[in-house]
Amino acid sequence: MKTRDVLRRVLDVVAGDWLSRGYLAVVCALLAWAWADASFFPYDASFAAVVPALFTAPASLLFVLLPEGTEGSYFGLVTAAAVLNATAITLLARAARNA
Repeated sequence: MKTRDVLRRVLDVVAGDWLSRGYLAVVCALLAWAWADASFFPYDASFAAVVPALFTAPASLLFVLLPEGTEGSYFGLVTAAAVLNATAITLLARAARNA
């Protein structure tokens, strides 16, 4: 099996549905907002980083189990949680259509 075929199959499972693509787009926008807020207002007591974590719950709730991390680990975990949730959305949407 070619690498291109494997990549296409993985992307089809992760973002093979319009609902999951929309979900990933909203998560990207929220992460961009949290990054901009952290970059331009570093000493502000903002809840901008909480919104992407709550939007990607329940998978992102694993963040509370990790030790004190950096911004990179936060963005990585929220991204991984978004991919996991988008995969679940795609698979549930396909199951609902086939039922």
